[in-house]
Amino acid sequence: MTAFLPVCILYTEAGLSATTTKAVVDDVNNESTADFTVTVDGDPDDPDPDPGSGKLVLKSVPTFRAGNLSISKIYNGFNTGLEQADDLIVADNRVKEADWNLDLNMGTFTEDEGTNTLTGATLAFTAKHGVIGQNNVSLSDGGSGTVLSNNAAHHGDFTLAITDPTLSMNANVSASIAEDSHYAATLDWTLSSGSPVAEEL
Repeated sequence: MTAFLPVCILYTEAGLSATTTKAVVDDVNNESTADFTVTVDGDPDDPDPDPGSGKLVLKSVPTFRAGNLSISKIYNGFNTGLEQADDLIVADNRVKEADWNLDLNMGTFTEDEGTNTLTGATLAFTAKHGVIGQNNVSLSDGGSGTVLSNNAAHHGDFTLAITDPTLSMNANVSASIAEDSHYAATLDWTLSSGSPVAEEL
């Protein structure tokens, strides 16, 4: 119960004075509530509800680019820094559950036009978050590894910082390389949890 203190202004012969009166408090019923109900379907009053409400969603994943590499580097092997486009964002707005794992699998570098492949590649970077922690990731083509795990029971949108991404490759001395050829490897990001199962990107 909210108590208001009314102020009475009294005129007396001595001049103007002010007195206060106490509000009557019902000792039997002196509590009140302010409440709301949580729904996993987004805001019912919003015509465009958040599609990630009540879900575990992988909202965005990064793409890495090494730029132009000389043919000699392909033949002899290399280690180079990568440019990153797009952020790595996980949104966990589920009811109760808060644990999840983010894993990554890297395919083999394959030429856009044709079937030529380059093997022996390793992608490395550090993934970190101020609350969840950090992990040094290093995986080879055809391999997989854990990017980050949330075991701290935190919810919300998490932008996971990717720092110092590098790509290294062993020597491919027998590779048949065409000028201006472009190679790419698929990065398969998998977000998983005990319950409920995460949505696919």
